[in-house]
Amino acid sequence: QTGHVLDFQFNHNQCFHSTVEHAESRLMRRLFQVNDVVLHHRNSLGAPDSDGDPELSRYRRVKYSKLQRNVTMYTSLESCAQCSGIMALARLQDVFFLQPDRGMYCIGNIMHNASPSFMKAPRPHSIAEIGLGGLGDELDQAFADFEERMAVGEGL
Repeated sequence: QTGHVLDFQFNHNQCFHSTVEHAESRLMRRLFQVNDVVLHHRNSLGAPDSDGDPELSRYRRVKYSKLQRNVTMYTSLESCAQCSGIMALARLQDVFFLQPDRGMYCIGNIMHNASPSFMKAPRPHSIAEIGLGGLGDELDQAFADFEERMAVGEGL
């Protein structure tokens, strides 16, 4: 199906005192976990695959490597190497980002272009591709201004 929000996540780097708790990686793990919970719950009730919601029952017949193949992620910032790798392993279809991250060197594009066709990494898309480029440019300029203020010690 198209047009359904499956879930959302936030960065939790400060909450968990970790540099790897990015929203994209947390979301990918959560989508797999939710599927496991649904399957476990259905099996614990003894419900056969054909009972209940047909949208949930179809997951029983799908391999983990194919669960996310029709999923598109929307994220505020272009993904880092960790998150791009997790999305590639999950076989995510596409990822749209609002703001480019100059510090990530377009790693998502590199992974997409370098990956073999049988395990294609998701293709990153800038919001400019869907007609919202001005907003991304505005955010990118605001971030550049912020970095400049931080570099000269002005802070927030």
